[in-house]
Amino acid sequence: MSVQRQICPSCGRQLEFERQLELSGDVVDRGVQCPACQTIFPLEATDHNPFVDPLPAGSATSRANPYQPSRYVEVQPSPVAHAGPIAIMSRSIDEVISVTSTVFVARWGMLILMAVILIAVLMFAIMLPLFMVVVLSESVSESAEAIGMVVLAPVILLVSGYLCAGSCRVCLALARNEPSPLSNLLPPTRVVGRLIAGAAVMLFAAGLIVAVYSAVAFAASSVMDPDVAGPVFAIIGFAAFFVGTLMIQWLLWPWIFVVSDDKGTALGSITTGYQIARHNLLTSFLLIIISTVLSVLGSACYIGQVVTAPLTMLMFAIAYLMMTDQPIAYSNEAVSPPPPLAL
Repeated sequence: MSVQRQICPSCGRQLEFERQLELSGDVVDRGVQCPACQTIFPLEATDHNPFVDPLPAGSATSRANPYQPSRYVEVQPSPVAHAGPIAIMSRSIDEVISVTSTVFVARWGMLILMAVILIAVLMFAIMLPLFMVVVLSESVSESAEAIGMVVLAPVILLVSGYLCAGSCRVCLALARNEPSPLSNLLPPTRVVGRLIAGAAVMLFAAGLIVAVYSAVAFAASSVMDPDVAGPVFAIIGFAAFFVGTLMIQWLLWPWIFVVSDDKGTALGSITTGYQIARHNLLTSFLLIIISTVLSVLGSACYIGQVVTAPLTMLMFAIAYLMMTDQPIAYSNEAVSPPPPLAL
């Protein structure tokens, strides 16, 4: 017996095969099946396997084999770009939806539990303190209310960062079928810091644009009829805000997963996220549309958000993993390393 190691061309897992010195031709022709994603792929040529043809597929002496590796090129397309160590792939919306539905059906219980925990933390760590500040403001001075909001603001920011990064990391862990995925609800401090810093950079850029637009509108109002300038600039500003929000969601959605996955710095994750979305423009746009529809459907019945919100987060997490050529575990058996396959 000898052990051969080979990478699954679909999910990227390294498998070990126990094989005899001589294999029958029908075993080779059938190929081997990955226990994680169930993909059947051919054996690579070895000195102990005379039935696997090591010659190029176009060689005159090469025999026809229905499981030639060239038949599996579509499973893992070549990278179209690189952002540091991340390989960026082009993926279709059909692929993302298909994988998302498979993973959701297999692990929906853990996703629902994550949503319930997040809602409970949101209520007790953010909503309850805000409610108490509003109620107490009726019996205290305005200065005391302002102090309470100033003290509460960084707490809300920190809790929001942990909830956002934690939910992303849980969805990534579920897509990879890692053990104890809910432990990722408490992400490393460096990840939360990068997430908050990246959000602050984008908010600063948006505030700068608003300030410039307001200055232009104010200057134009001094030379135009105020009754005309006011409504015109209000409509333009509203339209620009809507389009800008859509563009940010469309072109920068992957950044939150890049930083939550600890794959980049605060600024580097924004750049990498843009590159991922730019190479998947149509898929990214359709993801935003689908997530909006799911949000509307969930809002029709408030409890529906317990299902649609984690489903949407899982869909984006899987899209990020697929677009960055990272393995996804489709089967629950992938939690533990697969045993060697005896041929």
